Amino acid sequence: MKTKLLYSALIASCLVALSSCDPNDWNDKLDGFDGDKGITNKQMIAYTFTDADYTNLAANSANIKQAGDTLSKELKAVGTQHYFTDKITARDYIPNFLSDSDFAYFTLSDGSSINITYRVAGNVPEEVTNFGAASEYTVTETDYQDAWGSEKDYIEAFSPIVSAQKHIPSILSVEYSDAKKGDMVIVNYKQTETEPSFGGSGNEPAPGYEMTSALGSVAVGSNVTVKGLVTAICARGFILTDNSGSILVYYASGFDATAYKVGDQVDVTGEVSAYNKGFQITGTTATVTVTGNQAYSYPSAKVLDGKACDALLGITDNQLAVFAQFTGKVTISGNFYNFTIDGAETAIGSLYQATDEQKALFENDKTYTVTGYFTSISGGKYVNFVPTAAVEAKATKSRRALRAATAVTAKSVSAGGGDQRAYRLSTRSTATTGKPTRRSTCSRLPTIRLWA
Repeated sequence: MKTKLLYSALIASCLVALSSCDPNDWNDKLDGFDGDKGITNKQMIAYTFTDADYTNLAANSANIKQAGDTLSKELKAVGTQHYFTDKITARDYIPNFLSDSDFAYFTLSDGSSINITYRVAGNVPEEVTNFGAASEYTVTETDYQDAWGSEKDYIEAFSPIVSAQKHIPSILSVEYSDAKKGDMVIVNYKQTETEPSFGGSGNEPAPGYEMTSALGSVAVGSNVTVKGLVTAICARGFILTDNSGSILVYYASGFDATAYKVGDQVDVTGEVSAYNKGFQITGTTATVTVTGNQAYSYPSAKVLDGKACDALLGITDNQLAVFAQFTGKVTISGNFYNFTIDGAETAIGSLYQATDEQKALFENDKTYTVTGYFTSISGGKYVNFVPTAAVEAKATKSRRALRAATAVTAKSVSAGGGDQRAYRLSTRSTATTGKPTRRSTCSRLPTIRLWA
């Protein structure tokens, strides 16, 4: 490298001297000076392209001009995937790069030769090329604040309720308002599988808040006073949990699901009723006071297989809500989200009065592990759940964004890590289906000799 810089400096100084006077006016009086001999850097080199070379080659202005709009994506993909293709060939694009200052031997003189070894892939699918040419975007703190609807009560991550699937499309529509159909963007973001809790309705956590143990002995028709926590929310009410159990506080269709948050400390006084073998507190006539908010961690969920779900259909006594988990393939029909559970002869899992954000966790005909509160049975076959989380089963490395945007690649991690998904944009910055992978289709060619 020092030699290259020396040669470059000498050549530059000679050019300057030649423009002002005859360089041999006094140099030819020095012993051993031959004014007719120029400085050269003639070498024969064996060289292997580095990842940086592919990146710099793709950014070379002459190559960009040569590729034009027609092959711009393919050229950009060479820079990120680090191999040539049948459209962006080494023979066509390496020559421009040899004189680029980013190339290690750009100062070689005429007559030099370089044996360059490089990678090439044949028959590259269009989706892989698009993925390689994708722009990259990292969700910002402001984006998370917008998603959570607060500059105070938010975390720098998405959650099962405040989902990436719902909010990333709107983020991309702002950041890439000029997107063209087929454009892709790789989105980096953080994800947590546990719902955070903030300040409830703006109250500070009540010091020394002590929950009751009243729910374990409720009976239909009785009045009960409960001090407990909101541990799940649906479109018709919330799950109230104290030291002895959990129960659905049920409202009619006018319930505002945004009025409560998981971890809210609530004092509830109301009448106990039952519906489809599930205890409830009638929310429309109950007195509910939010006194604070605290962090809440869910217990281990009771895992329900097909046989256990069938058994729930046979219960004869009213039950408190049970924190449980099942796995099934979802069928979506309007507002109905029903799950076929392996091993169940009759039972069908069903989301109970799901909110729009909960619905956004699911895509039709996919298999999910659903965690939440079993609240009731209905229709002789439905096992009803208020969900708290959902993870696509057998897809730990790929979770699709739904409807408005489809994930190409993703990895589910905790809030301390990050997800990365690629989104294919239409003119409205929404997505179409595509599943490229990063698998290598490269092979090494025999060494090719190119002359400088």
